[in-house]
This record gives sequence, structure tokens and C-alpha cells, in this order.
Amino acid sequence: MKSRSLYFVAFFPLVISLFFLFIPLNSSSHNQLKEGHKNQNPSLTAEDNLNPQKLIFLLQYIGIDYGGAVKDGKIVNQFEYNEMVEFSRLVLKGYEKLLPEKKGLATHLTLQKLVQLVQNKVDGKEIQSLTSTLIRDLSEELNILPYPTKPIDLAEGRSLYQQTCAVCHGKTGDGKGPSARKLNPKPSNFREAQFSNKATPYQFFNAITFGVEGTGMASYKEVFTDQQRWNLAFYLTTLREDFQPLKSNPLPAITVQDLATKSNKTLVMELKNNKAYSDLDDQARQQLIDYLRKNPPQMSPEEYLQLARQKIAKSLQAYQKGNPSQAIKFSVEAYLNGIEPLEPFMVQKNASLVTETENEFGKYRRALKSKAPRTQVMESYHNLNRLLVAWNAEVASTDIDRGFTFIQSLTIIVREGIEAALLIALLITYLVASGYTSLKRYVIAGSLAGVVLGIITWIASEYFVQVSFLGQEALEGFTSLIAAAVLFSVSFWIIHKIDIQKWKTYIKSQAEKALGTGSGFALSFTAFLAVYREAFETVLFYQALWLKSEGAQSYIWLGFVLGTIALIILIVLIFKFGLRIPLKPFFGITGLLLGLLAFVFAGYGIRELQAIGLLKETPLPWNFNWKLLEIHSTIEGLAVQLGILLSFLSGWLTVYVEKFKNMKNVTPEPKPANEAA
Repeated sequence: MKSRSLYFVAFFPLVISLFFLFIPLNSSSHNQLKEGHKNQNPSLTAEDNLNPQKLIFLLQYIGIDYGGAVKDGKIVNQFEYNEMVEFSRLVLKGYEKLLPEKKGLATHLTLQKLVQLVQNKVDGKEIQSLTSTLIRDLSEELNILPYPTKPIDLAEGRSLYQQTCAVCHGKTGDGKGPSARKLNPKPSNFREAQFSNKATPYQFFNAITFGVEGTGMASYKEVFTDQQRWNLAFYLTTLREDFQPLKSNPLPAITVQDLATKSNKTLVMELKNNKAYSDLDDQARQQLIDYLRKNPPQMSPEEYLQLARQKIAKSLQAYQKGNPSQAIKFSVEAYLNGIEPLEPFMVQKNASLVTETENEFGKYRRALKSKAPRTQVMESYHNLNRLLVAWNAEVASTDIDRGFTFIQSLTIIVREGIEAALLIALLITYLVASGYTSLKRYVIAGSLAGVVLGIITWIASEYFVQVSFLGQEALEGFTSLIAAAVLFSVSFWIIHKIDIQKWKTYIKSQAEKALGTGSGFALSFTAFLAVYREAFETVLFYQALWLKSEGAQSYIWLGFVLGTIALIILIVLIFKFGLRIPLKPFFGITGLLLGLLAFVFAGYGIRELQAIGLLKETPLPWNFNWKLLEIHSTIEGLAVQLGILLSFLSGWLTVYVEKFKNMKNVTPEPKPANEAA
């Protein structure tokens, strides 16, 4: 009973610290999230019934249809021309309402010029060129992403088309569906090359989103998700009658944004001006564009960073509107969707930049939560934008450094593998040194299970389930916390068996039971968690490196193979070195190292879950981050880590208390009679 009381005292600090993860310290921070800031920017809070993206759609409409309204300075379709005049004025008026502070600046002056040129009935090419420039500039100023942020699924696009669009546009896209006869004007003919080669997926996306006034085309904004509308928009570009995808090597550096915002006509012209493709004829260039339309590339690093900038800008706007909870949501999305996908690559190239960016995101998020002064929020906001510029500079080069790719590949497997190997080595060496070699099989089985499940998780996420970056962060966070709990329990158990005689007695009494009932499960589970976490991270890192290093994949394989060999050699050396450690010092060091790992894993897991909003986050007045020990300036993380530290120290104390009590209870042997005399 006394021993149990000592255990209770030892674990008490850790139990108390866990309450900090879920119980608010005061109501002010919670109320602040509801009430927000009183100071608002009038230009951002004014209600406007004109959707910013609709301005883009109107510009697209003008760019495409103006040529059918005016030719050689004369009106050929009065109805269409009246629309062009009205739409150009609507865009100007909407821009002035949304961004009144930019009146008289470059974009505003260009919009005024557009209104004047339409009224002057200038040539259609000039209008098309001007609207293309305005679409690009307005998308940036209004924080609108003109491209999808997830991989395009053409199969889903085809399914949506057949279910929803074919009734008007026809099964093949020829505009002759069963309902087409009742409609005036007639539905668009996507088979017609003249129409399809001038249109863009972004234009189709907006038409699906808002509908087209004065036609039978309704809005599907509330019917389809953003991604479904993008899938459908990209599918429409594959319906052209002479659509003939043909791959060539190398593929041109055309991004998702290029494919979404540029027409076939524009892209073919750009390839014509590219020396690598200048020898091809227009048909071959079009076939190459068709291949990319059918097999859209993943987002480029620049596009991910553009997404991060857009989300950060939206976060600041929400903050200025007095909605800090929405501001925090956008800041989390900026990190998860814009930065996290690039981290595996960037951590190999500039790890300090990654750490600085993570810390600044945390600082910005904590400033929003703690109702910090506006100057502090703005300072952090500007720091984030400065860091994103640095990220852009790092990814700007398109040259493939094969030697650097090889080094990155080798480093990934060695660095990630050694982290798991050190823990496994500690466990196995610990068992061998104690004479309990038979339990090694539990550790080995857990390690192999971690490797196998890591590979299965990768296959499942690649081919069956799209694991979001939110899911990846959550998986890493929860795995780290579970690992911390198991590691702490194992280290605590080791501490209480540090007395060698006590340990040998325990081993002897438990050997049969451990082997017979499988009580080595804790060891197996610890090994599994350590290996699975590193295996999952390794897969993510190699995926990013593979996508980034097109043309240098053989160097990735070479780095992986040589890195694996180096890792095996290091593991063998670790085991051989570990077997020569004296028992009592080894048990003490082992317990200390496992406790330290529990401390680090707990800090890492809490930080990951706070970053994605799954755990509450209460910032301290001081900002500090010690990456090595995963110590960060939040009450929740520090409370749990302090609880682990105090419980660990209490565990050591109980060992010596028990030892002291046992010494007092030992009855000295009576001296012989002759000595007594």
C-alpha cells in the first residue's frame, strides 16, 4: 500500500498537467474569440453584393465575347455590344466598392481604360489582351486563386457532366442535348475548336459557379463543391472534336495555373516562342497541350506559396473585420495547404527557414488568440510575408542539381531511420544486457510492423484515400502523444527496477510469465510507434523529393540504397556499442533517455495538434521556441512537459525513499556471544 502511495505521488504532477490541455484558464481569451477586436477597417467591413470572383468572370466574358459584338470598329451584334458596355462598367464600379483605397492606382486606371476602349469600339485583340492582364492583376489584389488547389479528377468531371450537363450540352458536348431545342441562345458547343481553343477552365469554372445571365445556364455554386467545379471545368476542355493528347519529352514547364487561366491559343503561341518547341508545328504543340489537359500536373511550389499568401491575406482581412476565429482558421489553412506540402523538400534545402517559418506562424496565431496589440499582429503578418518571399527565392531555380538530390535522398533515409533505430537499439540492448534476450522478438516484431504499416499507409493514401495535410499533421500529432505516453511508462518502470539485485529477482520471476502471456506487448508497441512515425514521415519526404526532382529520379534511388546501407552499418555499431555498457549505469541512462524522448514527443505532438486547431492554445507573454527539445511558448505544451519532468524526478525520489525505508527495516544480525562479552 505504501508503495502504491509513492507511485501516486510520482504520477500526480503529470495527471494535473493534463488538465491544462482541455480546461480554459480564464474566460477572457474565450470571449475574445467571440467578440473580436473593436477597431475595424471600414473598407473591409462594408457589405458588397458583387462577389469579387464575379468581377473576374465578367472580365472573362468580355474578353471572349467582345469579338462577336464588334468588328472593324462597327457593331455587328447590338445586344452583345450593350452587354459589353454594361459589364465593363459593372467591373469598374465593383472594383471601386471592394477596394476604394486603390482609386487612381494602376489597376483602377486600366479598368477605366477598358470602359473607354469598349465605348470606342476598338479591335477585339486589344480588348482580349487588356482583359487577360486585368484578370491576373485583380485575382492577386482580391486574393482569388484562379486555379485548383487539389489534383484534378477528370473521371469525376466526366461523371458530373453526364449527370448534369449532357441534357443541354449533349453527351459528346456538341450542344445538342434533349433540352437544347427549348433554349435561346443555344448551349455552348464544346466540340467546336474555334470556341474551345479561346476558352479557359477558369472561365468554365466561373460560368458553372455563377451561371450566365440571359441564358439557360444556371448557377451550380450550391450544388457542386469548388473542387467538383474545377474537375468539371477541366473535363470540358477535353471534349474538343480534334482533341489528341500526345506526350513528348521533355514536357514543357506549364503549371496548373497556366492550364487553368490560359487558352489553348495562348499556350500554343507560348510554345512557339520557346526554343525547345519552336521546331514543332502548331498541331504538334496543340497535341502537347492536350496531353497536359488530360494529365494536369500537380501544383508547383510557386503555386503553393501563392496559396499561402492568399490565405494569410484573408486572415488579416478577417482580423481587421473583427473576426479573430476566422482569421485563425485562414492562418491554419495557409500553413497546412501552402507550406506543409513543401516542408519535406525545404527541410533538406534550408531547415532553418522552415523552423523560422513554423515559429512565426505560431507567433502570428498566438497574437490573434491573445488579443495582442494591432502593431504586434501586423509585425508578425509582415514577417510571414517576408519569409514567404524567402521561400520563393529558394524554389525559384528550376535547374536540377543531381548531386544535391542524391545527398538529400541519402540524408532522408539515414536521418529518419536513425531516430527510430536509436530507440530500438536502446530497447534491445536493454533486454540483452539484463539477460532477458527472449523478449527481443517483441521489439523486432513491433519494428517490422511499423515498417509494413508505414508502406501500407503510403499505398492507401496514394491510390485509395487522399490523406489531407490536416490528416497527416493529426496522425503525426496523435502518434507522438501515444509514443510519449508509452515511453514515459517504460522509462518509469525502468527507474523502479534500477537496483540490480531487485532487477534480477524481478526478471527471474517474470520471465515465464512474459514469454507465456505476451506481457512484452508494451515493448512491441513502443517499437511499432517509433518506427511507424518515422516510416510515414520518410514516405512523405521521398514523395516530395520525387516530384521536385523530375529527371533526377535515378539519383534518388542511388541515395536511398546507399543511405539504407549506411543506416544498417550504423545500427550494427549502435548495438555492438550498447552491449558493452555496464548494467546499473546503463539502466539509469536508458531510463533517462526514454524519459527525455517522452518529453520531446509530448511537446512535438501538442504543437502539431495546436497548429491544426485540434488542441487549444494559450500563448505565454514571451515567445520562445527550443526546437531540439520541442519546447514552445504555450501553457498547454509547457504544462505537460513540466508534468512529465516532475513525475520523472518524483519517480527517482520514490526509488531512494523505498531504498532508505528498506535499509531502516533491516534488523542487524546479533553478534556472537564471545564478541558480546
